[in-house]
Amino acid sequence: MPIRTASVSRKIKENGRALHRAMAERIEAHGEAHAPSEAERALLEARRLVKEDRAQRAAQAADKPRLTQADKLLRTHRPVAKARPEEELKAAKAARAHAKDAKGAKGGKPGADAGQGGKPGQHHTRAEKHAAKAAALDAARRAPKKPAKG
Repeated sequence: MPIRTASVSRKIKENGRALHRAMAERIEAHGEAHAPSEAERALLEARRLVKEDRAQRAAQAADKPRLTQADKLLRTHRPVAKARPEEELKAAKAARAHAKDAKGAKGGKPGADAGQGGKPGQHHTRAEKHAAKAAALDAARRAPKKPAKG
């Protein structure tokens, strides 16, 4: 799992704004020579701690391998169908057979049963299509670049 650094960057940004405001108020009220206020010192310390946390997270993220598009897809989509109870499978199979018989009686698509005009090839699930697309994108990204025509 990738390490999140965006939330820490946002904290650094917000802390920097508050620190800048505190410094501007001090300079306007007392001048640059005056020592930093307690609030300013607290903001500086908080900023230092958040920056250390960001560096620690970045070092931790560098140790872990990055996920490929295919890995991300397989984490979110199920390539293999969920296990279903046997009775439910039998009922679904019977319903499909009944629908196929009804379609055959109506005529269906021309040549569908002969393999000439119906759906060509095998039916792929949504997860299989997404996995194939992610694999193709990954392969295209790794393929050597073609030289530009000149």
